[in-house]
Amino acid sequence: MGDVSRSTPMSAARQFPPWSPRDVTRSTLVALTTAAGVIVCYLTASSTLELSTQLTCVAVAIILVAVAGAGWAALLTDGLRSVRVRRLEVARDIVLLLETQDQRPKVPVGASEVPSLVSGDRMSKYHRPECLLVKGKQVSAATLSEHAAADRTACDVCKPDGAWAAS
Repeated sequence: MGDVSRSTPMSAARQFPPWSPRDVTRSTLVALTTAAGVIVCYLTASSTLELSTQLTCVAVAIILVAVAGAGWAALLTDGLRSVRVRRLEVARDIVLLLETQDQRPKVPVGASEVPSLVSGDRMSKYHRPECLLVKGKQVSAATLSEHAAADRTACDVCKPDGAWAAS
């Protein structure tokens, strides 16, 4: 299992930015340019009494805001696309991890070694101690009957019932 943790980039999932620095810089420049343009339009329109100049300034400001809005929409669309790609990568990594976890030896039901199942106070499922869904969370061990009494069901990821079934 040591090789699996090195081959899957699970820690990279926490540091994955949805936008490149170039995208953020470009969007920031568009926002600053839009803000400066709107301020110039406001100052120009407020310093004159000519209606045609004021209407032109308002129209230019509206166009600037619309262009900036389109730029932000494109940035959000790129970010959404990046998050979807990363979600698929993480799902693939989890599947690889689960496949390697299922290769461990199984202990038949009724054997002398009784598995410890864990769960937290507010959890509705119980898990194996090495389950990815409880990693880093505060959990306590309990028997299957204690989990059943607390109306908890088996985790769908680590499958604690199936993992301890007879081969």
